[in-house]
Amino acid sequence: MSAQRIQSNLGALFAGISLNQWMALTPPELVQAHLNLDRQTLAVLRKDKPVIVARQEYPKRKPLPEWPEKTIAVLSTQNEEVHAIPITAPLRIGDRQILLRLKRCRESLARLRQHPKVALTIFAGGNLAFTARGFARVVQEPMSGAPMFAAVAIEVENIDDHRQRDLVVDSGISLDWTNERTEQFLQEHLNALRQVAASEMTNSRLP
Repeated sequence: MSAQRIQSNLGALFAGISLNQWMALTPPELVQAHLNLDRQTLAVLRKDKPVIVARQEYPKRKPLPEWPEKTIAVLSTQNEEVHAIPITAPLRIGDRQILLRLKRCRESLARLRQHPKVALTIFAGGNLAFTARGFARVVQEPMSGAPMFAAVAIEVENIDDHRQRDLVVDSGISLDWTNERTEQFLQEHLNALRQVAASEMTNSRLP
């Protein structure tokens, strides 16, 4: 009878030690006399118990989706109470990072300095409905391209997907581009944010 067959029949009786290991630690003469095993079978028995560790799969974090430039989002900050304010054209600058600007006089800017945990909610065309949650930090104040504003980066940790199978978001809240002044303001806004984004990327590559 082979060791593999014996282990198959009796393995369930041994929880802390395998049958292979138990036979290897028993004097070979005793095992051979009682189980009728040849020396070749005894020679391949192992005294140590192999440990099998299951491979762990870690889910990849979802990247931020792309949204239209003229999107208006809602930024929620917290200071004992939750405060929500509209944000004009937040800029996606990476899979897990968002850049936006706040007026330096806004209470929201003061709140996120003390309580940097924030949430940004976006509903936009293309069936986009999500909240990006993470930590905010002021990366430039004042902004070189818009001195009345401070640039704020959100390092996204979690993305809550609000889409539903039976409901489709075909449009969100956005700016009216038919007004020339509004279009110029938005373009200046985006250009100023892109300058900050370029500066942040350059600084992150410095040793």
